[in-house]
This record gives sequence, C-alpha cells and structure tokens, in this order.
Amino acid sequence: MASAARLDFTGLTVPGGYYLSYGNTHSETFRIDAGVYDGTADYILKYIRAQRCGYNPFLADSCHTHDGIIVDHPTLTGTPIDVRGGYHDASDHLRYTATTATSVYQMMFAYNRSPEVYGDMYDAAGTPGSNGIPDILDEVRWGLEWLLKMNPDSGVMYNQVADDRDHRGFRLPNLDKADYGLGPYNRPVYFVTGKPQGLASFKN
Repeated sequence: MASAARLDFTGLTVPGGYYLSYGNTHSETFRIDAGVYDGTADYILKYIRAQRCGYNPFLADSCHTHDGIIVDHPTLTGTPIDVRGGYHDASDHLRYTATTATSVYQMMFAYNRSPEVYGDMYDAAGTPGSNGIPDILDEVRWGLEWLLKMNPDSGVMYNQVADDRDHRGFRLPNLDKADYGLGPYNRPVYFVTGKPQGLASFKN
C-alpha cells in the first residue's frame, strides 16, 4: 500500500455499525461495541476441530483408522501400532508430534491466561452439545492423548505419521486412499532416529 494511517476510535461511545468515508470511497461496515470480541476465541477452535484425525466431527465420519505401521525402528519395523487421533497438518493428512505439541501448548497457554472467554458448546468428540468442560480443554485432551500414543514408553518416541506420498492432490481425509505399500490403508509411523527420515523422495 502507498500509505497507512492509524485511526483513534476512542471518541465513539455509542455502540453500533460504522463505516469510513473518504471522497467517493466507503469502507465495509464494522461494529463498535463492548462485546465485539465475544465468541472469537471459540470460533478459532472450529479450525482445529476440523483437523481432527480418527473421528472427525466436521465430516461426521472417521478417517485413517488403520494407522499405522512402524518404520525405522531397529526391532519393531513392520509392526502395527495404534496411533489414531491427533490433528492433520493443515492442508495434508500427515501428523507430527512437534506441530501437535505446539498447538496443545498454545491452547493450554491461552486457557491459562483467559479461561473465562472459552465456552462449552461441544462434547469431547467435537459434536454439538455441552459436556461440562470448556471446548478448548476438550481439544487439549484430544491432542495430549495422541501425543501419549506417539511416546508410549521411556525412550520410545515416534515423530510422524505418513510422508510425502500423501501429496497426491486434495481430498477429504475420510476419502484418503494414498498407497504407502504397507497394505490397504496402512500408513508409516516413523520412530525417532535422530537422522533424516523418509521412505520416499523428500526427507524429514
């Protein structure tokens, strides 16, 4: 933009809808009100709820129910492990302990700072209906339970589920049929080795 300006609205004390007018140009209407941010914190949770893996309340369906098959482990490679749950990594269907842990931490931090702004409109499965627990804590628990699956014992940690073979075009997670060569719908679960990992072209 060629220029920017900071506008002071403190002189506007009457709640209502306002717009800016300059010459023949009018802004979109915006609201000034003491409750202008009400519901914003809960609205943001809609995104992370839609990224749930396993049962996905946004789709009202389950996905990736066969996750997964251990890879890169010195003795357990090829062994099935139950790592259903957690969150998809945005626009693909991979899942990482680092991104989920970061998301869980941020939600816990936000709730710790401002617990009063979070409502209870969804149950633990992410479907509409109160369960007596703030919705943000339902999401924290969803993430933590998956992280425990990915760190099942002392000295045993898995880093990610799936890899770049996932990148075969956009599709809904409950319709994902990416072939990893591990049997129908099975996806790799990477044991942490401390070295670059990946069974396909790109390495982690």
